[in-house]
Amino acid sequence: MIVLKTIVYKNCLKNKTNIMSFSKTEFQNLPDGEKAAYVINNGRHISSINTKNNFANLFVVDHLLVEVRYDGNENKISSIEIIEDSEMVDRYIDSAYPGLSEER
Repeated sequence: MIVLKTIVYKNCLKNKTNIMSFSKTEFQNLPDGEKAAYVINNGRHISSINTKNNFANLFVVDHLLVEVRYDGNENKISSIEIIEDSEMVDRYIDSAYPGLSEER
């Protein structure tokens, strides 16, 4: 299962070519509105994790994995963050491919 998760993860990082791209630091320094616009316009949606009124979406953009969290109660994006934690990436992969979960 770990090998399959690695393959899925590597395939997620294949990104379409953008006219403009950002490094990790440049992206983190953008205002939230610009981050959101850039991710939506240039990113590729990978997976979602939805709970009651909150939605988290994983995108790949400029070889970065970016999580966009939306608060349904407030009707707005609550955060846009680069994801580097492999356990968080695993949660998204497990959500998209429920049969991949390793038995522990």
